[in-house]
Amino acid sequence: MGDMADLIAQSFPDGYWEDYESENEYIPKPKECTYCGHRNLYWTLTGNGWRLTTKNGELHSCQAFFKAKEASETRKKKEVFDPPAG
Repeated sequence: MGDMADLIAQSFPDGYWEDYESENEYIPKPKECTYCGHRNLYWTLTGNGWRLTTKNGELHSCQAFFKAKEASETRKKKEVFDPPAG
């Protein structure tokens, strides 16, 4: 692939290209949420980027993701305010 095609391909979520049966046929395969394990979700491009949705197009709202994100942000803040002793 050319450089531009590689750049475009990198903008898609992991596993997106696995849904292509052949070069011209796209068949979306259900995905599983990494955080909560909910199945039968599909990658959908929204106004806020790629999001997991149900087959009906409802956004997947994962409480486990939000807890993990909050814990990560708390850890980062702590590192800024409490540098390692040494």
